[in-house]
Amino acid sequence: HKITAVQWRSLVSGIAAFVAAARLVAPRRRLSLCRDPTDDMFLECCAAASAAVLVTGDLDLLVIPREALRGAGLGRLRIVTPRAYLRRP
Repeated sequence: HKITAVQWRSLVSGIAAFVAAARLVAPRRRLSLCRDPTDDMFLECCAAASAAVLVTGDLDLLVIPREALRGAGLGRLRIVTPRAYLRRP
C-alpha cells in the first residue's frame, strides 16, 4: 500500500521497456581489473556489450581507475552509482 495504482503501472511499464531493450551477451575475454575478482565478470559483460555505463553500488567496481579501464579496452565505460546515473543530464 505504499504506491498508487498509477505508480505501479508506470513501474511495470518501465521494467517492461528495460527488458525489451536488453540483450544477452557472452564475454569472450577474461579481465582482471577489480580488487574483488568475482566482480570482473561484470566488466567482461560490459566489454562484450560495448557498454557505455555500468550502474552499481559496489565500491570494488566504483574505485577502478579510468586508466585501468582504458588499458583494458573499456575507455568509454563509465562506472557510476545509481544516484549519479539518475542525476546525469
